[in-house]
Amino acid sequence: MFVRSFLCISLEPFSRLKHANQASNYHPAACYNRFIVQTSQILEGLNPAQREATEAIEGPMLIVAGPGSGKTRVITHRIAYLVRVLGISPYRIAAVTFTNKAAREMRLRLERLLGSRAEGLTCSTFHSLGVSILRRDGHHIGVDRSFVIYDDDDTMTLLKRAMEEGQIDPKRYPLRAVS
Repeated sequence: MFVRSFLCISLEPFSRLKHANQASNYHPAACYNRFIVQTSQILEGLNPAQREATEAIEGPMLIVAGPGSGKTRVITHRIAYLVRVLGISPYRIAAVTFTNKAAREMRLRLERLLGSRAEGLTCSTFHSLGVSILRRDGHHIGVDRSFVIYDDDDTMTLLKRAMEEGQIDPKRYPLRAVS
């Protein structure tokens, strides 16, 4: 079993959702028909386990399953269910995964399911989400917004320069051993 993706949702209290449907133009039959059409479109083609996970609406969900089991499909359809059927704001949903490829795939699927409403979603890797949070709020803990993240090559270049400036013999202290 592999943990590949995580979906976190901050739901509006259901009483507020219910209250929002009590507008002056609210008609129960119209709302019910829209609900049935949207629900059936979103749940179409899902197996029973995927459907159950898609319709689960209480709190965050962690999907644990093997490769090719439909984790991304469940997560994207669950997000579509929350946005299109339950009326949850896309700005309150974060879909996070491990790789850039998986995040791009999730974003593409969400755009197909949600259209322009997908623009408000946070869909990224854990690292990318962490960086964006630090850039936005890091100043509260002393992190400069313009911080730089070094990859392996950057680290080696910086170490080499520091060793040269400190007149440290690279033959005695090989760069890879120092890093």
